[in-house]
Amino acid sequence: MSATVQQLVSSEGEFETAAVERFFKDQQLDGAGVNYQIVAVTGPQSSGKSTLMNTLFGTDFTEMNAMSGRQQTTKGIWMAQATKVQEPLTLVLDLEGSDGRERGEDDNSFERQSSLFALAITDILVVNMWAKDIGREAGAGKPLLKTIFQVNLKLFAPSPNRQRTVLLFVFRDKTKTPLRRLIETWEEDLAQMWDSITKPVEYASLPNYEEKEDDFKAETYLLRKRFSSEEDESLVAHSGDRLPGSSLALSMSELWQVIKEQRDLNLPAHKVMVATVRCAELANAQLQALQSDQAFSALQQAASASLMPTFAQTAEALVGSCLAGYDEEARYFEEGVRAAKGLELKTRAFDLLTAAFQAQLGFHRAAALQHVTNSLAVEGVADRFASIAAGARQEALQQFAQGAKQSSVTGSGWDAWEETARVETDIDALIKAQSKLQVDRIIQKSLEELKTQVNRNAEPLFDSCPQNMWQRLGGIVESSSKSATEVTKKRLRGFQLPEADVRALDRKLCSQARAHVQQLARTASSQAGPRMTQRFSELFSDDENHIPRTWGTKVNIPAVTQAARQGAAEVLALLAVDRLADPEADFSVVDRAVRSLAAEAPQRRERRATESGGTTSTATLGSAASRPVPEIAMLDSEEWPGIDRGSVLLTPGKCMTLWKQLVSESGRAIQQAIAVQDMRKATSNRWPPLWAIVAMAVLGFNEFTAMLYNPFLLISLILVLLFGKTVYDELEVDAEMQNGLLPGSISLLHKFVPTVRSVAQKTITQAPGFFQARLAQASDLVNASSAAAGAHAHKHPRPHTTRPDGSAVEMTHRSNAAEQSYRDPTAQAESARPQDSDVGQTESMSAATAAPIRFAEQQLFPDSESDSTSLRKRTAAKPYS
Repeated sequence: MSATVQQLVSSEGEFETAAVERFFKDQQLDGAGVNYQIVAVTGPQSSGKSTLMNTLFGTDFTEMNAMSGRQQTTKGIWMAQATKVQEPLTLVLDLEGSDGRERGEDDNSFERQSSLFALAITDILVVNMWAKDIGREAGAGKPLLKTIFQVNLKLFAPSPNRQRTVLLFVFRDKTKTPLRRLIETWEEDLAQMWDSITKPVEYASLPNYEEKEDDFKAETYLLRKRFSSEEDESLVAHSGDRLPGSSLALSMSELWQVIKEQRDLNLPAHKVMVATVRCAELANAQLQALQSDQAFSALQQAASASLMPTFAQTAEALVGSCLAGYDEEARYFEEGVRAAKGLELKTRAFDLLTAAFQAQLGFHRAAALQHVTNSLAVEGVADRFASIAAGARQEALQQFAQGAKQSSVTGSGWDAWEETARVETDIDALIKAQSKLQVDRIIQKSLEELKTQVNRNAEPLFDSCPQNMWQRLGGIVESSSKSATEVTKKRLRGFQLPEADVRALDRKLCSQARAHVQQLARTASSQAGPRMTQRFSELFSDDENHIPRTWGTKVNIPAVTQAARQGAAEVLALLAVDRLADPEADFSVVDRAVRSLAAEAPQRRERRATESGGTTSTATLGSAASRPVPEIAMLDSEEWPGIDRGSVLLTPGKCMTLWKQLVSESGRAIQQAIAVQDMRKATSNRWPPLWAIVAMAVLGFNEFTAMLYNPFLLISLILVLLFGKTVYDELEVDAEMQNGLLPGSISLLHKFVPTVRSVAQKTITQAPGFFQARLAQASDLVNASSAAAGAHAHKHPRPHTTRPDGSAVEMTHRSNAAEQSYRDPTAQAESARPQDSDVGQTESMSAATAAPIRFAEQQLFPDSESDSTSLRKRTAAKPYS
C-alpha cells in the first residue's frame, strides 16, 4: 500500500494514535492551521467507494478485484491526502462498507460507529448509493441514515447555527431516470427522517464505472471541481469552529473513544475537551518560547541589576507578543476555552516577570530609603530632626508609589500594596534607627563631656583628700549632671523625645556622673597606701607654710609625727568607704576606727610617761600600743558594722594592713629626723677648747676692758652677737654644711636674706613692748636704790679723794665694797646696790642691756620664765662688776 495511505482505525476498532500523528506530521498538516477539509465516503460494501475516492481525489486506496469475487476490501477506516485537490489541503477517509457478510451481526455496530465518526469530523460526507436502490427501504440504507440523522440532531441541537457536515449523495450507475426525479424521491425519504433540521444535502450522479469508464472519469472531474474553494458551486465550507490541523489527531482519537464507548456523544463537550487540551499545549508552548526569548532574559537580567525606567513597557510588549502568538494559533478552538486559557497564559506570563517586577520594587524601595537617609544626613539635622524625618518619610513614600506605578502593567495582577507596607515599615525603622543613632551620639558626647568635667573637678579632691571631700564630690555629681542634662536637652530638642525618655535621660546622666565618681573613688582607694604616704610626707617634711622642715633643735618631732599620722588616717578614712552609694548611712564608725590608729601612739606615750614620771623618748614613735584603743578592735572584724558591702572600698583588715605599711615606711623618716635633731643639739652645745678660752681672755682683755668702759659699744656688740646667733640658728648652718661645702653654701645663700628679714622683723615688732616693761622695772629699781643709798650714806660716810676726773675715787670705793662683800657675805646684797652717783649709771646700763638679754633668752630658752622675778634673779646672781 502506498505510503500516502494510513489506517486510522483498525478493523478491531483500535485508533492508531502514534501512526496518525506521524502521518499528519509527514503531510505537514500541523502547519496548515484550519486551511484543510476532510471528506469521507460511506456506503454499502463493494459499492465502489474506494474506486470513487481514488478517481475523484487521486488517492491510492485498495480497490476490489472483481476477478476474485465480491468481498470485503476496506477493513476499518483508512486515510489519505488528496493529490488532485491543491487548495485547500484535503484529507480523504475511506470507511469500511456497510452490510458486509464478513462482520455478520456486528456489522451494524461498527457501521454506526464509523458513520458517526465520519459525520462528526468530516466537512463533506459522501454517501455512495446505487441509483437503482432509490425508493427501497433496506437497499437504500435508510436504517443507517436514520441513525446518523438522529445522532446529528443530538450532536448539533445545542448549537443550531453551527455549520453542519455536508451530505453528498452520489447516485452510482445512473439509469435513464433523470437525476431530478431521483432527488425528489430521495428527498421525500429524507424528509421523513430529518424533518426537524436544515438539510445541508447535495446530490450528484455518475455513470457506471465498468460500462462507461470514460464518462465516469469525465463526470468525476466535474465533481472534483466542487471540492475546490475556487468554484462557485464549491462544497467547501469554512467552519468557524474547525480545529487546527495540529489538533486533528487528538480530536479524532478522543472522538473515536467517545463513539466506541457509546458515551453521551456530546460533540460540543468533545470540542471543549479538545480545545482545553490543545489550548493548554499552545499556552505552554508560548510560555516556553517566552522564556527562551533573548529579550525576556535580557529584561530579567536588567531588572535584577538596576532600576529600569522602561520596565513596564518592555514587559507589556513581551507578554503581548506571547498572547498574540497564542491567539493566532488558538483562534479556531472553542471560544470560551480559548479565552480562559488565554487569560491563564497572560497570568502565567506575568508571573514569570513577577520576580523582575519585585526586583524593580526593591530598587524603588532602596531609592526611597536612600532619600530618607540623605535627608537625615545633612548637617544640623539634629535641631529639626522630627520635622525633617516626617517630611522625608512622606516624600519617600510618594516617590515609591510613583515608581511602583511606573513599573506596573495594567492587567498584570501585580500588586505593590504589600511592598508599600514594607517600605513604610522600613522607613519607620530607618528613621527610628537614625534617631537612636544620633541621640546615642549626642548622649555619648554628653557623657564624655560629663566625664571630663567630673575628672577635672573630682581628681584634685582625690589627690588632696580634704575632710569635706565626699560632700564636695556629691556637689560635683549634682552640678555636673545638671549641667550635662541642660546641654543634652538643648541638643535633643529637635528629636521631640517623649517626656518619659527625657526623665530617663536625666536619671542616666546623674547615674553616670555618680558611677564615674565612684570609679574614681575605687581607683583612689586602690592607691590608698601611696596617698597616705604622700600625705604623711607632706605634713611631716613641710611646715604650715609648705617650707621643708630643717629639724632644728626647737622642732617637736613627736607632735609633727602625730599630726602627720593624723592626716594619713584622715586620707585612709575618706578612702575606706563610698559615701555616695548610700548618703543616709552613718559612716562615723569608720572615721572613729581609722582615726584611732593615729591616736594609738600618743596615748601609749602618755601612759608610759605617767608610769615612769619622766619624758617620752622619741625612739618609741611608731611602736604598737600595749593596750588597744577601743575603736581599733573594730578593725579586726571582716566588715564595717552598719555599712552596706556595696559601699565598702577598703575592708577593716585592708585598712589595718595599709596602716601598718605606713607605720613601717614612715619609721625611717622619723628616725632620720630624730638623728638630725640630736646631732644639731650636740653641735649647738659644743664649747671651744680651754686653751682657746684662755687665749681669748688674755688677748681680748684690753678690748673687754674698753667695752666695759664704753656701755654703748658693749650693748651694740651684745645686740650684734645675739642677732647673729639668732640668724645662725635659724639658718641651721651646721646641718646645711653637713650636706657638703658647695650645696650647703648655696642653700645658706638662698635662705640668708629671708631669714635675716624674718629675724629683724620679729625684733622690731617685739622690742617696743619689751623696753617699756623693762623701763618700768628699772624705774622701780632706781627708786628703791636711791632710798637705800641715802640711808647708807648717813650711817657710813664715804671717804673720797679729790682727783681731776673723780674716777679713781669711785673705783676705789667699788673695790672696797666688793672686797667687803667678799669678806662679809651678809653685806653682799647691800654692796650690790648702786651707791649715790652710780645710781644713774647703773640704771642706764640695766635699761640698755635688759632688752637684748631678754630677746636672746626668748630665742635660746623659749620655755624659760619670762617674768621680772626671773630677770632679777639672774641679775642678782651675775651682777656687773
